[in-house]
Amino acid sequence: MPVVLSQPLRFCDNVVGLSCCDPAADAVLKEQFEALNVPASNPACATIVKAILCQRCIPSTTSPNPVNAGSIRPIPPRCTTPPPPSTSSSSQPQQEDAGTCLERLAGAATNLGMVAHPDGSGRAFLYTQDDGKVWLVAVPARGSGAALQVDGDGAIILDLAGSALRLTGLALHPEFTTNGRLFVSYTCDSAASPAFGGAGSFSSAAAGNGSRYQLVVEEFTTKGVDYGMGTHQARAAPTEVRGIFAMGLPPQLEDARGGQIFFRPGGDDGHLYLAVGRGDGAGGEASSPFSGKIIRFDVDHIPGNEPQIFASGLGD
Repeated sequence: MPVVLSQPLRFCDNVVGLSCCDPAADAVLKEQFEALNVPASNPACATIVKAILCQRCIPSTTSPNPVNAGSIRPIPPRCTTPPPPSTSSSSQPQQEDAGTCLERLAGAATNLGMVAHPDGSGRAFLYTQDDGKVWLVAVPARGSGAALQVDGDGAIILDLAGSALRLTGLALHPEFTTNGRLFVSYTCDSAASPAFGGAGSFSSAAAGNGSRYQLVVEEFTTKGVDYGMGTHQARAAPTEVRGIFAMGLPPQLEDARGGQIFFRPGGDDGHLYLAVGRGDGAGGEASSPFSGKIIRFDVDHIPGNEPQIFASGLGD
């Protein structure tokens, strides 16, 4: 039932007289509003969110039962939605399923990425963008509170340190559990590491264009007995590398953007996609014809197929 307010509520200050919220419930609504972190720079949005939250404090005069035609009778105000409990715990967001938290260690490389192992073993490939290393790690069970466990003795399955300036992406072939094919994308300085970004069977449509800095996509093959169900100790063999793609980057490397690679989730086309930012150009156009675009590769038929532009006009 509504309560009679002796003074307006502090948060839902538009509610006077009869209210479905007492001051304690009003305080809970204020905590819920603050937990949403509505930007102060958007007062219009804040007003709408506040109005929605405070709606539960306004009594309804809608009858719960149909009224016969021609009959007129007063309908007392009532609270159709019970007020929130007057405890601070009710303002906490709904608990989500437990996950894995990554914590930066002192002196550790920054910018981590993770790709789940498709064999259902609970493992994942963890990579650092800054030093070009890829690890195979065991992800602990949900709710266990355990830390990530490095899988195997030499858990670094790929090390591009000294060759890659920045490891920008990692993707596993859709049939990785049977063929062990692993793809990486990275930026490199061809003057410092001429062996990288220039070897292999790169597409003739883009072979770096003589640029010093390049964005490279390569394929490695992991070696092991069995690629499925966590029974192998995967390790990429640097000698078994195949060039997929290379394109020149701007002289100011900080202007280069993108470089993420992925296979379409749930897709069966077997194509690898590369997202490239427009860099220092505009409108998806820059020094390279591939800037500002998503490029698609038929990795099962290289050489022999040129990369295709899947989408264009992208920003950074």
